[in-house]
Amino acid sequence: MAPEGVREDVWDALRSALLWREASDEAVEWLARVAEIAEFKRGEILFAEGTCPEHVAVIISGHVRGVHASDGRYVVVDTNWPGEVIGPVAAFGEVPFEADVEAVEDATVALIPVGTIKDLLTAEPAVALSVIGEMARRWVSVVNSNKRNASDVTSRVVSYLEELPRTWLGGGAYSVQIPMARVELAALLGTTPESLSRACRSLQDEGLIESHDRMIVVHDGARFSAKSAVDRPASQHAEARSPLQAHR
Repeated sequence: MAPEGVREDVWDALRSALLWREASDEAVEWLARVAEIAEFKRGEILFAEGTCPEHVAVIISGHVRGVHASDGRYVVVDTNWPGEVIGPVAAFGEVPFEADVEAVEDATVALIPVGTIKDLLTAEPAVALSVIGEMARRWVSVVNSNKRNASDVTSRVVSYLEELPRTWLGGGAYSVQIPMARVELAALLGTTPESLSRACRSLQDEGLIESHDRMIVVHDGARFSAKSAVDRPASQHAEARSPLQAHR
């Protein structure tokens, strides 16, 4: 339940943010009270490429994405949903954004001054460790994304699906939920919707997956992992083999 005077949706988004998941409720309440709530219409730019942010943004509602112009076309480089924090790398490193951040649909965000976040890290060391862990996870995600884009489309699809949260179904099978439309996923993976569809059909024809709109059922996790085993760090190999880790 949100503290008195704090919007419930703002509290839910800030409290669920992984970047400061170790923060006390008192610290999150402090962030909520200093945050500026901003509304963005579909297509509006939250952060412009080349600018250094003075705030980080927490998505309260809606969907935003990073878009970068490359070789005369726009490439989706990231997608963000409620509870995610936008801009910590640029803000903490005092480096410019490498892409525009735009609203895919009407979005509400909480803008928190960078100085306030730094004060939080000083006040609560556990939060600093949480931030380090989350930044490391994001770095690994970028590395994996670069590896995906250097591989064939089917391998990119497999690698991406393996990064999504899993619901274990037993017998090595699991399901994942794709958090975006197929056309956006194609852009994220650096391919076309048609090539993405062909890759998914190929995986279905091999009996590796079933596709139910945005839900994908993987029938055999071990066989599925083999499709992109060379593209993943060793830590992910262990996770793919151990359903118990999903429940820890």
